[in-house]
Amino acid sequence: GHFTGGQWETAFRSRSHWLYQLERSVSFQSWSPVGDAAPGSGGTLVLRDPSPPAGAAFYRVKAWKP
Repeated sequence: GHFTGGQWETAFRSRSHWLYQLERSVSFQSWSPVGDAAPGSGGTLVLRDPSPPAGAAFYRVKAWKP
């Protein structure tokens, strides 16, 4: 991922009929969802954090098939 216009974002190839959730942590101890889960389409999916914290943060993408 990277910063674009003050937002942190990641882009990846999604799978159809899967859901993707961006999660953020400042300590690796607990993770919080950022925004709503997004459905995959089989194409590129971009997930963004519009309000990243001022300090360091870590991100991951949770994926599941409902």
